Amino acid sequence: MIRLTLIFVAISSLIACSNTGRPIPADFSSQSLVLSKPIEVPADAGSVLFQNGAIINRSNLSIWENHCFFRFKELASDSVTLSEGEYLISGFNYFDEFCDRRGSCDRVNRYDLKTVSGREAIDLTCKYRIDFSTWNAENNPVILSREQVQKTLGDWIKFSETSQ
Repeated sequence: MIRLTLIFVAISSLIACSNTGRPIPADFSSQSLVLSKPIEVPADAGSVLFQNGAIINRSNLSIWENHCFFRFKELASDSVTLSEGEYLISGFNYFDEFCDRRGSCDRVNRYDLKTVSGREAIDLTCKYRIDFSTWNAENNPVILSREQVQKTLGDWIKFSETSQ
């Protein structure tokens, strides 16, 4: 009986600590993401990576700067050019991942997307590296602002007020 109780407590703790959704931040409430320029999705790629307003490949990524992955539901066998698309922000979550012994972690802000038009997308996942040894709330916010996300996406994808 004690063993079953301990197993129940352990499972309950894991469920309670899981990454459940959080309220959508006010900056992103009633917002859609709209493609404003054609985006080339490479063959066999499930996402497009943005940093400093440009589309980049992973080898050019600076983990200490904001970057966002626009992730799709399915891989395309050939490269695809997306000329249009609208995606309603339908959910939000944030968490830390890839923490190391020196005290740095990737802070993740994930925006769940509902496809209104265009290729079916899953989410926009934005990350930045934080160093807890020099951490302060002003320089390392838990949630990126709309302006920070827009700067990362550049002119490729824009926020738009939605009526839904």
